[in-house]
Amino acid sequence: MDQERLLKRVWLVNGVLLLALLGALGIWLLFTLGSNLLHHDTRVATVRDGTDSEHVPRAIRYDTPQTIWNSTARVVLVRYGEAFQRPSAGLGSAGYARESYTPYVNAIFLEPTGRPAHLLLNRPALIRSVSFPRSRDDSLQSWITYEVAFDDTNGDGGLDEDDAVSLYVSDLHGAALHPVLPPEWSVLSEEPLGDGRHILVLAVQPSSRTGRRTLEQAPEHAFLHDVPTGRTEPYGALDSLAARAGRIVGR
Repeated sequence: MDQERLLKRVWLVNGVLLLALLGALGIWLLFTLGSNLLHHDTRVATVRDGTDSEHVPRAIRYDTPQTIWNSTARVVLVRYGEAFQRPSAGLGSAGYARESYTPYVNAIFLEPTGRPAHLLLNRPALIRSVSFPRSRDDSLQSWITYEVAFDDTNGDGGLDEDDAVSLYVSDLHGAALHPVLPPEWSVLSEEPLGDGRHILVLAVQPSSRTGRRTLEQAPEHAFLHDVPTGRTEPYGALDSLAARAGRIVGR
């Protein structure tokens, strides 16, 4: 009798575990199905011969004008279609939360009455971020930065977040746009140093003499950009300390 009772308990526990596993699998399938239903093609079609016929252009949308501190201009960010949903790290490590995201493709600069408005870009692009002074706290910043992808570096037929992104700077009227990084460098992050002159840029170079590398494989390097002169120089002191930190952890 004791052995029979033990076997029943074992089967009961196994049944409960199986039901829990099936329930978890069902939740995962529902989440995957919902993600696929909410997913939209995030690529920005590039203008070239033989564009993918399956690509359906989305309507252009734009935000309301935003004031730029210390400038008479106002900026209007131009979006490519409506906002879509993408995963975000919202629920611990599971990452099941979703956030709204819209790719920007251009910017319009509006000037006071009597002065013509103008577009920032005259070619297809995906703008990952735009940073401009918004309040007195940003009064030392006399420029606007843009993280922009111009080239389809991953070869999927369009511009998206998986393409290399470079850093560009303009004045507060959207003029004098120029690149900050050398060719083939992709920006990871950038931050004004608060002196009204310099920007610290962290970047990687996916291309190397031995071939292509993923962003995860490429070593990170620091640069200092002098906005008034337009010069960018390696920040060797920071790179050397970062390399030393890597040696400490055995990399």
